[in-house]
Amino acid sequence: MFEDFNFEAAAHSVALLDKARRAVEKRRYTDRPGDGWTLTDCAALPQYTGVKNKVMISTTADGEKYEVIAYTYAGRQLHSATYKTLDAAFRNGVKFADQRFEVPAPKAEEPKEPIVEAAPVVEESVGVVEEAAGERAVKVYERTENGVTNIVERREGLAEINRAMMEGKRDVRTMWSISRTDYAIEYKDGRSVRLFLVDAPEPAEEEPAAPVERTALIQRRADGPDLMGRVVTVKGKDYVVEQPREDASEDQGAWEYVDYWSERAGMRFGATRTARPTAKPGTVARAIWDAVNE
Repeated sequence: MFEDFNFEAAAHSVALLDKARRAVEKRRYTDRPGDGWTLTDCAALPQYTGVKNKVMISTTADGEKYEVIAYTYAGRQLHSATYKTLDAAFRNGVKFADQRFEVPAPKAEEPKEPIVEAAPVVEESVGVVEEAAGERAVKVYERTENGVTNIVERREGLAEINRAMMEGKRDVRTMWSISRTDYAIEYKDGRSVRLFLVDAPEPAEEEPAAPVERTALIQRRADGPDLMGRVVTVKGKDYVVEQPREDASEDQGAWEYVDYWSERAGMRFGATRTARPTAKPGTVARAIWDAVNE
């Protein structure tokens, strides 16, 4: 489950966010960078509300820098930038909160994520979809609840994250971001949930079914088992074929041949025809001879 997870980057992200939270608490009413910021209800991320936008501070995926993200009041992401120092993140976040950004138009080929009023929404555009060689990598969430792991669709994972972040006062005890796309949620009812964004598993390739050998009745016998023949399909038509025989006529010498008939309703039908190795290539007789001697 965790073989591709970068624990070192996650630890760096947690350390950066803990530093930012402490700064928000300690710098209130001090006129230092961070004064006027608050913490979101559940994830406890630094947040600043300006005249035009809301701004939230998170971290980059590698846990090395702070990421400042500007949102509309409706929760749509407008702009993001990364900074090495916390003071720079605070100062630029305040600027973003009062800055006018052009609202990005949704791409025609991408479905819109549902917009939740008056809260920063974890959107598809934030590190969710990776593009390589012109093809979109399919992403899903690996959801682990109390040790049991399941794969859920990206929309379902985002919905749980957004619910916990915006409506969590009733059900969520604590919530924190492991990275920009990965979250840990502790519910008041005892559930412990971890959500990691991963590549969707490759679909298992189905092995082609082995061809079923068909037979048809050649002759009924009163004194024993009926004589059955193999069904061979040539040019879209089915024929019932006997086992090869040896012809020992005096004038032609000895060689093998095989009798065959048209097949209808599981029985031989029509005149008896013969296929030999001397049959002309491309004919039904030659195709039948080649099939029974494979």
